[in-house]
Amino acid sequence: MQIHSKLGKASISDLSIMQRSLLFAELASIAYLNKDKAAKYAKQIGFTTSEFYDRDGAQAYRFQNKMIWLLLVAAQSQHN
Repeated sequence: MQIHSKLGKASISDLSIMQRSLLFAELASIAYLNKDKAAKYAKQIGFTTSEFYDRDGAQAYRFQNKMIWLLLVAAQSQHN
């Protein structure tokens, strides 16, 4: 997977609509990766902290840096 988004010292609101769209598309893909890969790609984007949560089948990542705190939830489909 190749990551194109780079936050640097910018906040999300500083990004153009195209840059924000790309960032959230890449984050949506990252949300389904394992912990090690997700942390690696989040760091490439500019997040300094990455934490994975798994509670009763609900899974999410928390990515943050000094300016931004994001919670990404990976929705798993359930087939009956």
